[in-house]
Amino acid sequence: MIRLATFVTLWSPIVTELSTIITQLLLKLLGLVNCIA
Repeated sequence: MIRLATFVTLWSPIVTELSTIITQLLLKLLGLVNCIA
């Protein structure tokens, strides 16, 4: 259980950053599609 907690603690900020980056990329892609359409 301690290892799992450490693992989650280490990965939480990384996952948060990745999700933020992916969201920004998706918004940019949607913007490009809207411009083309």
